[in-house]
Amino acid sequence: MIYFYTVPFCNIRSANHHRFDMRVYIDASCDIHYASFYIEGVRRLFGKSSIRFSSRHFKGFRHNNDYMAMVFEDPKGGQCRVGIDFGDSRTFKKGVYEWSDIYAKVNLTPEDHVQFPKSFPIGPAGPGLRIYSLFGTIMHGATNLLKAYPRIPDKRQYIS
Repeated sequence: MIYFYTVPFCNIRSANHHRFDMRVYIDASCDIHYASFYIEGVRRLFGKSSIRFSSRHFKGFRHNNDYMAMVFEDPKGGQCRVGIDFGDSRTFKKGVYEWSDIYAKVNLTPEDHVQFPKSFPIGPAGPGLRIYSLFGTIMHGATNLLKAYPRIPDKRQYIS
């Protein structure tokens, strides 16, 4: 079930298209190991072919192990920007929150939701999932490093 259609912040234009028509752009600088739980959820909802790692929508972000950013785009050009903050702290990533239409966060309190109305509570991701084969992991790591190279301050940490 796709719930973006009921969220007033999103600009998805049509609920009448097939879910596999959706394109999901994931920030190429995200830490795939920490984000694997959420990437797998997106893959199960929209299909493997819908996912694209890109830097196009994420030029203002720097690599960080605490969040990931995604853009959901329907066939008619409507977009929904989602920031997922899976860091353990209760602090909000101001730039990610302002950029996002929906800001999903672990450790969200009711007071936080009042102060940050675009926030959406999520549970912790749990352990990292193996979502790619060894070859796929190496290929995604290398291509994502090239796509997001200027936005990754610590290349060694990103590769590890």
